[in-house]
Amino acid sequence: MQIMKLSEGLPLLMIIAIDSLLKDGKLEWRTRDELFRNEIATMQGKFKQIGLDEECLPMIALATLTRGLPKATAKTYQPLDKCHKKTLLDKIFQQDTSQIIPPIKPDLVGEYFMLETFSQMDTMQHSKFLNTAWVTSRSGVSITLLNLRKDFPDHPQLIAVDQQPKSAEAAVCWGMVRVNLLGEKELPAEEIETLLESVKTLAKIYPEDAGIHYTLSRGAVNAILQYGKREKWIEMQQAFQVLQEVARRFPHDTEIQFEVGKGASNAVLWYGEGQKLAEMLGASKFLAGVAQRFPNNAEIQLALATGLVNAVNGFVEAEKWTEMTQTFQILQDLAQRFPKHPEIQFTMTSAAVVIISWCGEKQMWTEVKKAFETSQDVAQRFPDYIEVQLSVAMVMFNSMSRYGQWQKWAEMKQAFQFLLNIAGRFRSHVGIQHVLAMGLVNAVNSYGLEQKWIEIQEVFQTLRELAERFPDEVLIQVELAKGASSAVNRYAEGQRWTEMWEAFKALQGFTQRYPDLMKFQLELAQNTVNVIVAYAKAQKFGEVTPPFEILLSVTQKFPENPDIQLALARGAANVVGCYGQEQEWMQLEKGFQILQGVARHFPDNPEIQLEMARGTLHVLSSYGKAQKWEQMGRVFQTLQDIAERLPDQAEIQLSLAMGAGNTIFFYGKDQKKWTEMDDAFHILQNVAYRSADQVEIQLQLAMGTVNIASKYGKMQDWVKMQEAFKILQDVTQRYQNDARFQLHLAKGAANSIKWYAERQKWIEAKQKFNLLYTIAERFPHEVEIQNVFESVKRATEFQNF
Repeated sequence: MQIMKLSEGLPLLMIIAIDSLLKDGKLEWRTRDELFRNEIATMQGKFKQIGLDEECLPMIALATLTRGLPKATAKTYQPLDKCHKKTLLDKIFQQDTSQIIPPIKPDLVGEYFMLETFSQMDTMQHSKFLNTAWVTSRSGVSITLLNLRKDFPDHPQLIAVDQQPKSAEAAVCWGMVRVNLLGEKELPAEEIETLLESVKTLAKIYPEDAGIHYTLSRGAVNAILQYGKREKWIEMQQAFQVLQEVARRFPHDTEIQFEVGKGASNAVLWYGEGQKLAEMLGASKFLAGVAQRFPNNAEIQLALATGLVNAVNGFVEAEKWTEMTQTFQILQDLAQRFPKHPEIQFTMTSAAVVIISWCGEKQMWTEVKKAFETSQDVAQRFPDYIEVQLSVAMVMFNSMSRYGQWQKWAEMKQAFQFLLNIAGRFRSHVGIQHVLAMGLVNAVNSYGLEQKWIEIQEVFQTLRELAERFPDEVLIQVELAKGASSAVNRYAEGQRWTEMWEAFKALQGFTQRYPDLMKFQLELAQNTVNVIVAYAKAQKFGEVTPPFEILLSVTQKFPENPDIQLALARGAANVVGCYGQEQEWMQLEKGFQILQGVARHFPDNPEIQLEMARGTLHVLSSYGKAQKWEQMGRVFQTLQDIAERLPDQAEIQLSLAMGAGNTIFFYGKDQKKWTEMDDAFHILQNVAYRSADQVEIQLQLAMGTVNIASKYGKMQDWVKMQEAFKILQDVTQRYQNDARFQLHLAKGAANSIKWYAERQKWIEAKQKFNLLYTIAERFPHEVEIQNVFESVKRATEFQNF
């Protein structure tokens, strides 16, 4: 355990630690530094046994710092003959040392050896050691210093070794070490500042040296990236100002100006990401100014193109559509000036991907068409440039998405065909084939909207064949699952049962192969629910059992996943309704018990509780139709309990209102149950009173009131009938312009006319007829209202109303 901790899992350190343990029989070290010191002591002991004098160790350390020391330089640095015995050095390094003394390997051991040896020298020896190193190999020293900063950042000798050299040439390399460190992925903010500041100091010492200022420009570029990622805007602006100052000092140096262009492009990117639009525009103008001074320099123009793409993305995030399209036009003009530069063309098509997506969303079809046609042209001019073909494939995919979204089928098919052509030429390129897979899924969705079954089948078959060609590419397999899911839903909507099950099997196969991709386990569960719903809509009630059994097998694997269990609740809520239609009472009870089990397990999940309420409503209706009064009463009580526990859930309260309305209707068929009918009406009234602002609940009250008023009429309970009609009038009065409410008022008036006419209460009948007439006059195009009016009119013609 201690070995793992000290070695940090690095194989080299583990080997060193284990070797040390085997040699000494116990762990003689407690820290990483002690481990290295132990290893170096062992190594120096071997050197001594071979015959190497201790005075020769600085020369070996120098060879390690320079990553190889020429023999002539070694003799100048250390003139003692005893340090240059070839047989001795060959034995130490296990290679020929006649021309060069190699560094100590492996690097980690060599670096620590060099640092420890350096610590034994005095100040004059330090100076000679470092000066010789920089003169011997600037690149070798730079690499070693970079490794030291990464491998031993806290070693006490690092600062002394990593001193700024005296010559400008070496200073450039020393500065590049800082630049490379600034390019590391993760750095503390204070270290970024320290590294950049050291390169700025170099530039002050050598104000006219272009090489050092080039180094500073690269450091500033990396600092902009580092600060931008952290949204350190003040620090990023300061780094950008450093870059601008370098640009002003060396206006004609193309290498520096190219770095300046890259940095400005990065500034545009991060300012856009942070929605700092004023700063983004400032960086864009500066970048344009740099590019304007070098109109024929393709690399600087590429930096401008990259900055323009970044600006397009920034304007998209800010929803600045005019600025976005204007910037894209500038980018297109730039691409036209460099028609043979593939990277600039690629940059332009990358922006077209974004343009088409957002302009298509806003139905800015002129801009979409222009970006689309320009991208087609680029693809045809660079048929073998993979990056261009991949970005144009994405253009086509986005075009399909947006054209399909707005049902512009001809344009969608054109984009689809172009995508097929690209994919056909690059059948082995995974990236392009993945885009094709996304396009095929898109086509399934789009053709589904049109119910073009032949096209859906062809596209889905192409998707399946593509997935078969790339069985181990997860992203392509994921698209197959998406396409299968979409196809299941489309086929279910169109009642294409055979095709639906074929697509369903493909989705099942994916989920079995990738059981840990929870998104698709959920997708499978939800698709199964959709199949059940489709069968229910088609009144194929006897077909719901197979998909429900599949749903059970999927969901039982994830009993604690609320989303998957919600799918089970929805499926169960639907199947109990289907079993009720078929009067399959045992199946209904089984499905209802499953639903109750899920609801009990997730008592605080409002969505699951809503499905419980809806399923309970289905069961109530089924029992009511079969006049199973005891069961219906028990289920109605369950519905009341759910609503009582969740009084603030409007949809659950609506389910209770609907359940009360159904109970009124069913009990009204049995004169022995009119007391229970009254109780249900009071419950309905209470729900409506508590939910005065819920239109659908008020509509249920209106419907229930019509039903109970009709029953009171049959009972010849005129007082209660009039009271109910008054309630109906009060409810509908609030919704004078809603035809649904006025239809129920019309039905209530028609029932009243019937009962009053049979009892020859002509004055009351006349009043209700006038009310009905007024409703019919106000809604001349509502067929149901007109039918009610015409029916009453025919029945009462002899009364001369």
